[in-house]
Amino acid sequence: MMRIFDLHCDTLLKGTSFAGNTGHIDLDRLPANSQYCQCFAMFIHDRYRLELAIEEGEKLYSNFQQNMAELSDRICQVRTTKDIGEAFAANKVAALLTIENSSIFAGDLDRINLMAERGVRLASLTWNGANELAGGASGYTEWGLTDFGRQAIGRMEELGIILDVSHANDKSFWETVDLATKPFIASHSNCRSVCNHRRNLTDDQIREIGRMGGVIGLNYYINFLKEDGEVAGWDDLLRHIDRMLELAGDKVPALGSDFDGAKTPPFLQSVADEAGLYDAICRSSLGKAVADRVFFDNAYEFFKKFD
Repeated sequence: MMRIFDLHCDTLLKGTSFAGNTGHIDLDRLPANSQYCQCFAMFIHDRYRLELAIEEGEKLYSNFQQNMAELSDRICQVRTTKDIGEAFAANKVAALLTIENSSIFAGDLDRINLMAERGVRLASLTWNGANELAGGASGYTEWGLTDFGRQAIGRMEELGIILDVSHANDKSFWETVDLATKPFIASHSNCRSVCNHRRNLTDDQIREIGRMGGVIGLNYYINFLKEDGEVAGWDDLLRHIDRMLELAGDKVPALGSDFDGAKTPPFLQSVADEAGLYDAICRSSLGKAVADRVFFDNAYEFFKKFD
């Protein structure tokens, strides 16, 4: 039995069914003999702000609800690790609702309450640019947390919404470290010392996430794996896992595919192909124990802290 816990995808953007589609994540193409937990992100592009961000978020939430209703015999929304276990026992996929870009809050703390009520369990502070909370990795890189961002972090921690620092710039990352009272994650980020991209994490950031008890989701986007984007084989992914292990220990690496939101290697074109990554880790010097931690155990044990 292979268990998969993926911390990030953009499938909601497709606006289609989670089954019988041509994208990366398709329930009809799950690996055989597997149990699957997927974080589905409500992604808000930087071009949307305030009311426009709210409107876009409502469309994505509606798509999520529609899939939960129409595919209720195959998938269900979960909020806790207990829910995940119950979904697996019923032979269903476990779906966690998350946020990519907290501009969805539109600068209003009450909207954080609303998202918590809807079952959101994880939220990234930013996307690539700056928003009402902080600065992103690709724009306004000198911006740190705003006053609202500091208030929002406190409210999210109070309500059990986990902080996600993927896409945050370095200044916002370290200010979040100083402010946060609970461990946080990087849902879909790789190692900057392996592939020098601003969206990847520095060695010190990886060490810090490990120190606080967080996890990091391995991103399959080719330009976060290799600077030239020429990903030739599984070793190009294993190098990032190796580096995370070296810097922060075996409880840190997890999966954060970025499926349906990024160009992935030709040999990793859908959830069906993840069986190949699992086998590659098992065959490597890392072995099956690490494969199980990366594929499921680390993310599951992290979320269990927030039940």
